[in-house]
Amino acid sequence: MDSLHLDTPEALHDAFGHYGVFSLEDIRRAAQRTGIAQAVQFSNTEIFTHPVSRRAYDRLPEHLVRPRGFQSPTLISPEVFGRLYELGMPSSALMTEGTIM
Repeated sequence: MDSLHLDTPEALHDAFGHYGVFSLEDIRRAAQRTGIAQAVQFSNTEIFTHPVSRRAYDRLPEHLVRPRGFQSPTLISPEVFGRLYELGMPSSALMTEGTIM
């Protein structure tokens, strides 16, 4: 995560609307209660070739401690990240000392 911006829907859409992720109406709906919305900027990201469903996330082995719910950026362990990456990018699975995480 590079930065987090809090502002009015109009200001955020003016600043970041060119990315085409959310319409002004989407942002207004998200900010309906307080009139303020947030924009999170990321870099060095990849789009998974196989989206990881909530069901697949819930089926990760119990020994991998992870949050049960998440509605915002959440810290996860390197082990959980590796398993999620393996599920989302099966042809490019992370390798560690010759083994798939």
